[in-house]
Amino acid sequence: MKIISILILLIVSISCSQKYTGEVHLKNCKVNHPLHDEEKERKINYEAIPNQWEYESALRKLALCVINIFKKR
Repeated sequence: MKIISILILLIVSISCSQKYTGEVHLKNCKVNHPLHDEEKERKINYEAIPNQWEYESALRKLALCVINIFKKR
């Protein structure tokens, strides 16, 4: 339970930074996510998938990876 609490706190603190590089990593886990040109997508489709959504989805995948590493120990 303590590990999960620390992990959630870490994810929240990371998600507050608005730098979208296309990759998040922690320990031996690395997750890549697509970066969108939001202005270009708005011109073509009139809507855009924000990079923040992709980033937060990648953080969830990263959390699962880290939890699996701790479970194996």
